[in-house]
Parts: sequence; C-alpha cells; structure tokens
Amino acid sequence: MKLRYLAVALLALSLSGCGSRVRTVSTIYHGDDHLERGTIAVIPANKDFTSSLEFRTVGNYLLDKLAQNGYVAVAADQRPDFVAVLNYETSKPRYVTEKGRRIIHTVTDSITGDKTSTVKEPTTHLAIFTHTMRIDIFKSSIDNKPGKKYEISASNQGLCGNMNPLIFTGMIDAVFVDFPRNNGQTNESTVQVSKKMEKC
Repeated sequence: MKLRYLAVALLALSLSGCGSRVRTVSTIYHGDDHLERGTIAVIPANKDFTSSLEFRTVGNYLLDKLAQNGYVAVAADQRPDFVAVLNYETSKPRYVTEKGRRIIHTVTDSITGDKTSTVKEPTTHLAIFTHTMRIDIFKSSIDNKPGKKYEISASNQGLCGNMNPLIFTGMIDAVFVDFPRNNGQTNESTVQVSKKMEKC
C-alpha cells in the first residue's frame, strides 16, 4: 500500500504541464542531406491557425531554435529554402484513481480504557493530458516536389489541460537539447521553462 501511495505522489510531482519543468519524449528521423541549411519559415499544418496569435508565439519560438541550429529566418518578401510544418495538440484527459496510504487513528477512553480505531484510505483522482507535437522540415522546390529533411515527433504527459505555450515551448526546448542526434533516436529530456508562464 505504501508503494502505491508513493507512486501516486511521484506521478503528481513528476507529470509536467503546470510546474516549471517539462518532460518530453521525442524522436527525430533524418532525410537525405539533412545537414544542409538555408533560410526557413515556420507554417502551421492546419491552415486555420495561419492567423492565430497563439501559433505565432509557438512558431516564432521554434524559428528561434532553428536559427540556433544553422537555419536563417527568411525575410517576409522572400521564398524560403526550407519550410518547417508545425502541428501540436492536447488530448482529452485520461483519469487515474488510486487509493492512498491507510491512516489508522486510535482513541483511548480515559475512564474505561477502551480503544476505538477509525481507518481512512484517501483517494487521489488525477486527470492526465497528453500533449503531442509534430515538426516536418522540407526543402522548398520549384517543381512542387519538396524533399523531407527531418521528421520530428514529441509527446508530453501532464496535469495541465489547456494549450499553454509553456508546455509546447518546453517541448521544443527538449527536442533541440541534442538536435539532430542519430537517425531514429528517441530521447527523454526534462527542461526548465520560463517562470513567467508557470500557471495553467
């Protein structure tokens, strides 16, 4: 029972999303000549997000990370050499219920000396959300046959159910901890995020 209680406590503490640490599992696949660099633009996979200020925040964060890894943000009036297609979303919650540590409270009657015990087993209810991200980097092509250079997937489980940019920028940080790493390599990274965005 104590082990189960400890497991729930660790789950509540370690699941990221509303705290200042984001734990992410990510995988990166390489295409041909994946080390080639040039100008790049970040666009949403869903065209409905084109004018989204939320997407602009996350997309610009990704653009900064790409710039730190050899790419150059394309000028507004130019055609980019590469395009990064970004998609991210949060799943519906998965509920976890666990019984906590049994608490026994014993009271002794001061007159008769009789002992009365009450037993309580606190129950913990957690709503766990899965946040996923996909980044595909293509080389632009005049003949409309772009070559994919990178295929990146990332996921994070947390207690925060909204689309807080904190989570997704933290996931981007985790992806670029060891970018571009080996082809097909899956890593788990935990990164510290800005204290300005700690709340869900």
